[in-house]
Amino acid sequence: MDFKTYDEMSKLLTLNGNIITCPMASLRDAHGAGKLGVTVTNNISAALAHRGVGHNPATLPQQQWESVRLYKLGTTVADLITAATEIGDANDEKVRQLANSTAIEDLKKVREIVCG
Repeated sequence: MDFKTYDEMSKLLTLNGNIITCPMASLRDAHGAGKLGVTVTNNISAALAHRGVGHNPATLPQQQWESVRLYKLGTTVADLITAATEIGDANDEKVRQLANSTAIEDLKKVREIVCG
């Protein structure tokens, strides 16, 4: 997803369930930078954190065509990403619980009822 400002990015996150994938060029443009480099990507990372947005990979790429995943911190999506990417017994258990969750099946049933 492309955007030109951090406000547009926030709206896209809200409209897309708190998670989007975008090219680094969009983050560069939203940040008002002319070129991606170590300092710019570090500053973008800090700006995202200030706005309550996490990103994956943890170190933002310096190539404008590379894709990154953005997600709203403090959400179920963020919890899932953290559990899947941070190694440890507690996170393994979270992943197991989510994998065994009936939430996806329940959602399918609700869609069938509502949509016919």
